[in-house]
Amino acid sequence: MTGIVAVLVVLLGASTIAAQQVSVVAGGLEVPWALAFASDGRLFVTERPGRIGMVEGGRSTTVATLGVAARGEGGLMGLALDPRFTETGRLYVCYTADKGGRLVNRVVAHDTLMGEAMAADMAPPA
Repeated sequence: MTGIVAVLVVLLGASTIAAQQVSVVAGGLEVPWALAFASDGRLFVTERPGRIGMVEGGRSTTVATLGVAARGEGGLMGLALDPRFTETGRLYVCYTADKGGRLVNRVVAHDTLMGEAMAADMAPPA
């Protein structure tokens, strides 16, 4: 079943809960899992079925789609931007892959322009 989920930003005021504002910055995401902000304000988000999205100026676009095994607790999970992301365009993701019929968690350096750069297989998911 495909659900529609919205990523929300909560702007907390110094006073009361009633003073909070909630703004939708991206909608129509399928099981969003991890978020990372670039220093230029772009928001990157992973979706469990394998999509890496980018939200910029109120528009959401898919940066990459990875072949993941979105079964059980698996799929596209974690996301971290390279410390020099503005220079390298590189981000790191963790996802579950099917390796010869066996599920493995994989950590991958992904260049937003060139695609997958290197991978390291980790222990299989529980």
